[in-house]
Amino acid sequence: MPSFRRKHRGVLVHHRLDQHRARHSERPVELISRGLRIVNPNGISGTGSDVTPLKNSAGLTVAYLAVNPNAQFIKAAQGALATSGRNILPTNPIDNIDMSVAKSFTGGERYHVQIRADFYNALNHPQYTPGALDNVLAVGHAGQTNYLTPGNPLFGKWDQVFPSNSRVIQLAAKFNF
Repeated sequence: MPSFRRKHRGVLVHHRLDQHRARHSERPVELISRGLRIVNPNGISGTGSDVTPLKNSAGLTVAYLAVNPNAQFIKAAQGALATSGRNILPTNPIDNIDMSVAKSFTGGERYHVQIRADFYNALNHPQYTPGALDNVLAVGHAGQTNYLTPGNPLFGKWDQVFPSNSRVIQLAAKFNF
């Protein structure tokens, strides 16, 4: 047993393990349809539909018919009574775990070395959210509004619009002298 201690001395000292968990509920987003949309309270959650105009014998539009009557959000056309508020479509929640592992070595009193590994989204959960998980940099989506327009095939399909924010591993070494 003494030879094991001498040989592996310091393996379990001067190390650090950090963990950070971020849990955020769904972020509501604003739907795009010129501000006009109808909410079907009995509709299938997260689905959207466009409308087709119904015309009378004179060719005038007298009503609108939802393409998908089971949709939760229906794009309202001109003259329709919109029943929705703002920011009513929830995006996916964030459940992110970041980890960091570091090991420090010393060489006398003057030299110090630290080897470190950082794992962002350590469990690699796909998280389709507008924006980035681990920084505050703005992520632009200018001109990309198909996922917010009821009736569009990409409406509410976050996994087809946003990146999954996959795991990032960063390795570092620090030498102090």
